[in-house]
Amino acid sequence: MDENANGLVVDAIGGSSYSASVLEAAILGVLPIVVIALLWVGIRGIRRGQDPTTRLAAKGAVVAASIILLTIALGMLMPVVFLLLMFEFALFGTLFWVWMLIDCVTNESNIGNDKLIWVIIILFTNLMGALLYYFVRRPTRLSLA
Repeated sequence: MDENANGLVVDAIGGSSYSASVLEAAILGVLPIVVIALLWVGIRGIRRGQDPTTRLAAKGAVVAASIILLTIALGMLMPVVFLLLMFEFALFGTLFWVWMLIDCVTNESNIGNDKLIWVIIILFTNLMGALLYYFVRRPTRLSLA
């Protein structure tokens, strides 16, 4: 495999695949959206959060956005920091997933199968299920309480 003039990696058969620079550019294009979303969720949670767990998680979202911004700034100086950024996304995603799973198990009502269904959704769809629970079910549960 060698690299052609466009930065694409060409294999022996003649096909091509994207190089790491294209992937990095795509991820860096999405990063501002992720950082803005984290800051928005964090500030909204700090302002409107009634229970201490929500306020703590909101502060965690603001800290996560700050760490990502710092990593981007360092990444401009050292290209190896891109791997650190991917590790941060994996870590923050896992922490959010665990938080939503614990929130569902401890706070959902035992009436009907709501708790079981949401736990299964969060367990098997991982981060997407946790986001779905956070934005769809959790606000309605908090408004009913």
